[in-house]
Amino acid sequence: IKPAPDLYLEAARLLMLEPASCLVVEDSVNGIKAAKAAGMPNVAIPNRVTSCCDFSLASHVLASAHDLPGLIANLPAEPAE
Repeated sequence: IKPAPDLYLEAARLLMLEPASCLVVEDSVNGIKAAKAAGMPNVAIPNRVTSCCDFSLASHVLASAHDLPGLIANLPAEPAE
């Protein structure tokens, strides 16, 4: 259960990816905490319920999912070491 990173780590394992190579998209603070605990870059896209929350822990915060392709296009190809 979030903010435990187990689900994200299991997803990376099943995809045979390093956690740092994944990007978590979340709409909750606990989801962002779980992503950070898993060592995964993350983006918060608050919804109507969570828009009042503090997403300062997130790697990125977007106003809309429509902004996600632009963010992904500008991310480094390889995770930082």
